[in-house]
Amino acid sequence: MRRKYFYLIRVIVFICFCASLYLSACTSVPVLEEVDFSGKESGVYLGSFEFSNMKFFANTTVIDGKLTNIELFDKLGNNISTKYWDLLEEVIDKQTCHIDNVENKETYKIILRAIDESLRSKHNYGKIMSGKLYKRTQVIYKYRPRYPEDLRLYGIEGRVTLGIVVDKNGKPSDIHLKKSSGSDELDDVAVEAGWDCRFSPMVKAGEKVESKVLMHYNFILKGEEHIDEVHDLNVY
Repeated sequence: MRRKYFYLIRVIVFICFCASLYLSACTSVPVLEEVDFSGKESGVYLGSFEFSNMKFFANTTVIDGKLTNIELFDKLGNNISTKYWDLLEEVIDKQTCHIDNVENKETYKIILRAIDESLRSKHNYGKIMSGKLYKRTQVIYKYRPRYPEDLRLYGIEGRVTLGIVVDKNGKPSDIHLKKSSGSDELDDVAVEAGWDCRFSPMVKAGEKVESKVLMHYNFILKGEEHIDEVHDLNVY
């Protein structure tokens, strides 16, 4: 009987060990010490990832083969870079993701994931002219507006186009209706949603500047479901 229990315990221990290896592989942080920034085209790259059940967005800037800036945003599009600035600054200063004696390992893992995911992106939002960075406005957080229940029941659809002024901090400072959906209620819902959107501001000659963008909201019904879409941002 004892031998049977002993065998069972060994099986349980083995299963737990295999499970820990699996979880470790799934949650392991990419080894980025050997990332060669010189192989990346100059520009700004946006990536998103989840860490400890929290969603993050990251903007990584590479100029002439060097990492020059990293911006972190939470799931609502709020810039939280200052919270991690000491470590971000060290990564940029040393041009490596291998930092010794990091006190907060969790923060370090977030930084690694941020750089990794953004550098994987094929979408370059910036360009270098005369040694200065120029970057168009990026949508970081697209707020999904509610579909008014009464309009849904009556099958009323529409497309709303908004003109949004984005300030230097990436927040809307003014919103006006560029094209109505034909429904005042849908228009109001879209405008309300626009105020909750967050952006990475336009950069001209290395400086963040105010910009104007167009945003489209499609209110489309499909059977009992509805689809709220935020179309690509267009500078105008």
